Amino acid sequence: MKFIYVFAALLVAVAAQEYYENYEPQSFVDNSEYQYRLDQLRKQRDRKRPRRDVTGSIPIGQDGKLIGTLGSTARGGLFGQGGYEHNIINDDRGRLAAQAYGTRVLGPTRDSTHLGSKLTWQDSNSMASIDASKRLGGRARVDVDAGGRWEPFKNSELTAGGYYSHREGRPSDYGGRANFEYRF
Repeated sequence: MKFIYVFAALLVAVAAQEYYENYEPQSFVDNSEYQYRLDQLRKQRDRKRPRRDVTGSIPIGQDGKLIGTLGSTARGGLFGQGGYEHNIINDDRGRLAAQAYGTRVLGPTRDSTHLGSKLTWQDSNSMASIDASKRLGGRARVDVDAGGRWEPFKNSELTAGGYYSHREGRPSDYGGRANFEYRF
């Protein structure tokens, strides 16, 4: 008796599957207007908006200036950058400048804040800088760069440079390069 019940259930399952494979529901609702509007909204969303950033610079004293920028990100967020730059030395010996800066980004998914400072030396032959920054709630970072260009002999040029970068919690990265060129 159980065999008959199992056979009947198997027969109904096979018939239902055969019926379902050939089944195409008829749509009584016209979706063309909805699809057209959806396509228009997607085109409008994907169109590139021109950037509308506002940047300003205010001189403070003889050697300092306040710098700021307000704008929007590509993903619909807002950002603000601000900083103060001060020329410590700016004469024939070279230029030594210090800078303190901060950035605040407000996004639809999350926010971030970065603070940092930078010290830069530059003269006619060489340049060096150190940059220390920290993301609030994140990792600190220190970058050191230096390089120079000299002419030791007539028709010759020597260039050298190096960098060191350290992120908190990660291995340090460093490198250097030197090049001597002589023109005949």
